[in-house]
Amino acid sequence: LQSGSVRSICAVSLQSGGAFLGWLAVHAVAQARDWRDEEVQWLQLLASHLGSALARQRAERRAATLLAGVPVGVVVAGIEDRRVLFCNEAFCELLRAPRSALLGMDVAALHPPGELARVGQEFAALAVGAALPTVTIEVCRPDGSRFLAEITRTMLEVDSGVVALGVFTDVTRRNAAEAALKASEQQLEQQVRRRTAELAEANRRLERAGERMRALFDLSRRLHLLSEQELLEAGLELAVRLTGSQDGYLHFLSAEGEIELFAWAAASRAVCTAQVPGHYPLQQAGIW
Repeated sequence: LQSGSVRSICAVSLQSGGAFLGWLAVHAVAQARDWRDEEVQWLQLLASHLGSALARQRAERRAATLLAGVPVGVVVAGIEDRRVLFCNEAFCELLRAPRSALLGMDVAALHPPGELARVGQEFAALAVGAALPTVTIEVCRPDGSRFLAEITRTMLEVDSGVVALGVFTDVTRRNAAEAALKASEQQLEQQVRRRTAELAEANRRLERAGERMRALFDLSRRLHLLSEQELLEAGLELAVRLTGSQDGYLHFLSAEGEIELFAWAAASRAVCTAQVPGHYPLQQAGIW
């Protein structure tokens, strides 16, 4: 300075949080002078503001460097205008777009038109410090394609003001896997129900077969004790019971078109008023 044209200098240190950042100086080149106290105080105040601003810039650069390496999409947007202020590389990859195309974009443009009102309401809630739950919502890429993302939103207070921070995770594959697993579980459940019904039906058939065998065996033991009429009536009762029917008949139809009442089950005898033996034309016999 002595070899130059500077005649006098007033310098104060730039500091932030006790850390030395540099010097702020003003020069007098026309002639040497003494610096008044108010001039020094003004310079110190200016240095204090500059030191804070430099510290903020360094902190923001460090934060941006850290967020740039996060493997999920990170977006910082203004609370008032909702425009993207920062996005990391992972978010650019999710959107399949360069950072230059995303910076300044309205966050609402990242979602389908039907979600615009919702986005506005959520930014208004963030502005007053409300906590928002994580949501799963469609995200629109600049090329027109879409993907399903899980988004966590929060409000951050930074030196430049209040901003919204969003963390985006592509859950398309995860949701597809969950849907496939659910469909597989439903299919397995249907198969189990169908198989259970088949086994129950098979068990009923086995039970009926066993019952029929027992009934036929019991009837065979009484054959020599029954008359022809008794045998037919016993056979009818057995057939009605084993088939789960309500009634049974054994009648004969003559060549002349008349019915000969011969035998029927006990349920029919309880309600039928026909005379036995009896003959009457088929057309008078009701439904056969």
